[in-house]
Amino acid sequence: MKILRAGILTTLAAIAAVSAYAQDVPNGGDYIVRLGTSSSTLVERMRVTQAGHVGIGTSTPATELAVSGTVTASGVAAGGLIVTGATQLANVSATALEVSGTVSATAAVGIAVYGYGGSQGGHFETASTTGTAVYGINNGTTGSSFGVYGKSYSTTGYGVFGYALAATGASVGVLGRTDSTGGTAVYGNATTTTGTTYGVFGSTASTTGTGVYGDAPATSGLNYGVYGSSASSSGYGIYCNSARTSGCGGNRAWTNTSDARLKRDVRTLDDSQGLAAIMKLRPVTFKWRTDNSGQTDMGFIAQEVEPVLPALVGSSPDTSITTDAGTKQTVTHVKSLSYAGFVVPLVMAVQEQQAEILEQRAALRELKAANDNLRAELEVYRLSHP
Repeated sequence: MKILRAGILTTLAAIAAVSAYAQDVPNGGDYIVRLGTSSSTLVERMRVTQAGHVGIGTSTPATELAVSGTVTASGVAAGGLIVTGATQLANVSATALEVSGTVSATAAVGIAVYGYGGSQGGHFETASTTGTAVYGINNGTTGSSFGVYGKSYSTTGYGVFGYALAATGASVGVLGRTDSTGGTAVYGNATTTTGTTYGVFGSTASTTGTGVYGDAPATSGLNYGVYGSSASSSGYGIYCNSARTSGCGGNRAWTNTSDARLKRDVRTLDDSQGLAAIMKLRPVTFKWRTDNSGQTDMGFIAQEVEPVLPALVGSSPDTSITTDAGTKQTVTHVKSLSYAGFVVPLVMAVQEQQAEILEQRAALRELKAANDNLRAELEVYRLSHP
């Protein structure tokens, strides 16, 4: 009994010592928790107001939970969440909100920041003239890693949407960077099979701006400033649409993969696909209904080319035009032409004409030889009949 009584007294003494350094003080209807190393160093650590607002690091919480300082949440899915800065997240400053996640450098697939939402996986804005709306960096030198990865299942949503509000300055809507030799600076993937979706969508309101800008500064290796790929038989890896008729341009010519190892069923064009086809085409001049500048262009009509050279005719996205009556009209199943593809039948037409030219040259040589023989015979006859 003495041993048991001594243990109880020891425990009560320990509780008394602890309570000397931690106090729960009702004050003016608020419940306050103060902690310290001694009774003279007690500091308020938490407060619960009558309104049900909980404040940590602040004595005036105005919301259900107000934290002044750093909040760390670990064990969230595969990563973590760190929120740093002002008391309220709505009070955005330079360091008001920080969201970071860490993945193993050797992971086969790593995502530095992952956003998921109903229509926008993540939305970021900057009003700074040199700011970056979204900046993603993944320093992993191996694996299928992403600086920024965005996903949206909405039929009109965006996997990643970046918007730089500044009308001037070197601002960037979306900036992606990867140090991997096989990485992707910006990768967009729209998986839905319906709706107006975009893997990557870039827009600028500046008169000298760039909707999407790609830069591959490495001076060696097979790298791409902008790389587009489409698995659809009627899709486009890269599609250009501009009010200016020369909407796609640059200081280098387009190139197309043409390796024999990638081709099968190779056949020479038949006679109907060379000069005969070219002679059936009608070159025209025209003005675009979507261009109000009055500029005249030249080319062909896809519907006229299709029965002659169907391989050169494709399809384009639906286009809105203004009719002569001034009403808006959507043109569906728009036809397109591969003007670069005309080189092939033109080459065959030149070859056919060259064959005709060589044949005519041979015939002319024969006629010239026969004419020379006749002249020689006439000269002999003239000399023998003075």
